[in-house]
Amino acid sequence: MSIGNLKDYGNKGNNFPWQLKVLTGLQSTFDEIGKVIQLLTNIEGYTSLLPGILANTNPNARTPVFLKDTGTFTVIPQCYSLSITSTGTAAALVNGAPLTTGQSISFDAGSLNNYFNNGSFNVDTVTNFGAEVIITYVF
Repeated sequence: MSIGNLKDYGNKGNNFPWQLKVLTGLQSTFDEIGKVIQLLTNIEGYTSLLPGILANTNPNARTPVFLKDTGTFTVIPQCYSLSITSTGTAAALVNGAPLTTGQSISFDAGSLNNYFNNGSFNVDTVTNFGAEVIITYVF
């Protein structure tokens, strides 16, 4: 474990200070790894919850839907994600809030089969003349 017995003025032929620093650094690394292992061991009891969570993940086929429409409508089925883009010349209203031309909003219900209920989103393109939207959602 030597980089060579360098002949400098302070340590003629002795690498002990350098070797000691390397060994001290390795020891501190091992000490920190031991702390992490101890922490994980303490958490081990909580990992028993994980199989119950994983059991709730049910792979289901999802159907994407694309709508380009004007009118007043509510996204019909329960959906897992939704994106609305305003493409008209006027602002569309999404749940009463204006969505100006060129703006997009996206919603994701999260994981583990979370979904938005039927009627969660009301899109109105009738109130403002020239409003139009593109809606994509997955149900």
